[in-house]
Amino acid sequence: MPDERALALQEHLQNHAQKYYAQWARAALQVRLMQISPHRSSTLYHFTLTDGESRQRVVVKTPPLAEAPAQISAITEPATKFRIEYEALAAIHEYFNTMQDPRFAAIRPLDFIAEHSAVVMEEVQEPSLRLLFAKSSRLQPWANPGDLYKCFRHAGSWLRAFHAMARRESATERDTQAQDYFLAIEKFTGLLAAALREREFFERLAQAASGSARGILPEQLPLGLTHGDYALRNLLIGPQQRVRAIDTQAKWLMPIYEDLAYFLIGLVTTWPQVLSQGLAFGSAALLRYEQEFLTGYFEREPIPWETIRLFKIKILLLKWSANLHRMQQLDSGLHARVTKLRRKLLHRFYRKCMESLLQAETHGRKLAA
Repeated sequence: MPDERALALQEHLQNHAQKYYAQWARAALQVRLMQISPHRSSTLYHFTLTDGESRQRVVVKTPPLAEAPAQISAITEPATKFRIEYEALAAIHEYFNTMQDPRFAAIRPLDFIAEHSAVVMEEVQEPSLRLLFAKSSRLQPWANPGDLYKCFRHAGSWLRAFHAMARRESATERDTQAQDYFLAIEKFTGLLAAALREREFFERLAQAASGSARGILPEQLPLGLTHGDYALRNLLIGPQQRVRAIDTQAKWLMPIYEDLAYFLIGLVTTWPQVLSQGLAFGSAALLRYEQEFLTGYFEREPIPWETIRLFKIKILLLKWSANLHRMQQLDSGLHARVTKLRRKLLHRFYRKCMESLLQAETHGRKLAA
């Protein structure tokens, strides 16, 4: 049974569809709700628009339903967050369409419904890179993921182009200096040392990361318009391994290494890899995907392996802290036992990944498998 919001959105689409699609200016349209997908940070309403002959799928992204799990932190109020996301989508769509590069695409935004803080956009029926990547797992030897190497190379190239976008009026500089890196390492290692009671390990980690950073990072770090969640699940792969990214407000100007490290740490810490303790994906394949991604980003420039390794350490600490916080509240019974096991496996695997990063050679290419 559709909720009140769904009915209001359906009515809005019925009244405005001709504005979105000129070919339907005089057509009698039917708008049908297909699915409601609740998530932690949003709710997606999937609609189909048709005139009986042609069909278009549209998704409306709104703030989460009242019964959705609470967020760890609420950085931006929903009314502001979703408006910013709509404006970001519009800027990204215009920018990549102007480039006319067959490797890249972007989501087309259609409308912003202020009374519901709702972003209306075309729904793209393309698999995510996470889905294709999962098919390359040792757990699915029968699956065919296609040319993943080209997918990863194009993903790196898309991110480079995105970082080069002109600064948006609402974008704010953040963590722009080497000193911000040192403060983040100190903060996350201190938090984890206290929570996990492994003070010696995290103090050694902080000393090693900060010591290396002092000899490598410039005082002012190179900045780019930051995606903020450049992850396998947020990249859609079209024909010829064409890439489009979703789910960004593009509201920060940050060091380019943040998005790069976030993507690469996400690549090696997927849940299949955590639960299998590194058996789902082999180290050689992961290193090749990393190489393709970074080659796509840096093109003919030398890859700053050691700087990227330092930011991998920072991002892994960030993810470790966030997961620790998320898993602190245990329910009773079976759910509590499952969560406790997941937490144990996660901590063990994250420590393994961190040890590998700390022991990496100067070029920083050794990752836990």
